[in-house]
Amino acid sequence: MKKTMIIAALAAVGLSASASAFTFEKSKLTLGVMPVYSMPQGNRGDVLDNSLGLNISGEYVVQDNIKLGLEMGYAFGYDAKGRYKLWDSDYDIKVFNFGPTVKYFGTNEKLSYYAVAGLGFYNWKSAEIVNRVPADSGSDFGLNVGFGAGYELSTNWTGGLEMRYHTVGGDLNTDFINLGFKLDYKF
Repeated sequence: MKKTMIIAALAAVGLSASASAFTFEKSKLTLGVMPVYSMPQGNRGDVLDNSLGLNISGEYVVQDNIKLGLEMGYAFGYDAKGRYKLWDSDYDIKVFNFGPTVKYFGTNEKLSYYAVAGLGFYNWKSAEIVNRVPADSGSDFGLNVGFGAGYELSTNWTGGLEMRYHTVGGDLNTDFINLGFKLDYKF
């Protein structure tokens, strides 16, 4: 946990130091939206069903093949499954995440491909089951890595697929694999 905080602080200092020499160019900005299918892994994957979710991102090209970005995502609810389903209830865990990303990308005519890594702040909340299980919530830090590919649909629009692996520590202490269809708008 301390290592993650130190890395995040160093990244923030590095970004703010380079910001003084930064000139914003609108043409380097990309906004994206990505519906995802999120699958818990490990012990949580045995207990929780998969969830649909939505990610929103903003990215900026800082060098020829490098983008820095911010993203936020929301998993609509991981329901308890099988023998863990409690009393035919609506017990589920919802997860919101927010954090910076770095993307290394390449292009080939209308096709683009990339590798992505990010830090994340994950806020989660479980629903209360009346007189059975109390509601719970927490916030934890995590990391994510993944890859994707996109196809240029027009001058400003790109559509593509992405796979991302999230690992979250703390009380949530689980991993997720997210598969998504990403739609980006380049200004």
